[in-house]
Amino acid sequence: LIRVILEGIPSPAARDLGDMPAFRDSLDDGQVAALVRYIRAKFAPDAPAWHGLEADVARLRAAPGGH
Repeated sequence: LIRVILEGIPSPAARDLGDMPAFRDSLDDGQVAALVRYIRAKFAPDAPAWHGLEADVARLRAAPGGH
């Protein structure tokens, strides 16, 4: 989820799914973490809290292979 938010989906698996822009340059780590928390609460309300989310966002943003 974090990587999709950061890098987007330039070429979806199926034509009818559409694409999604990357938000790497638009959102800071705190904003990405807030968005992930919202999506998780909305679509996986029974999932446990995601501890260390901000650190995970920062790590994935800095990882080689990102844009």
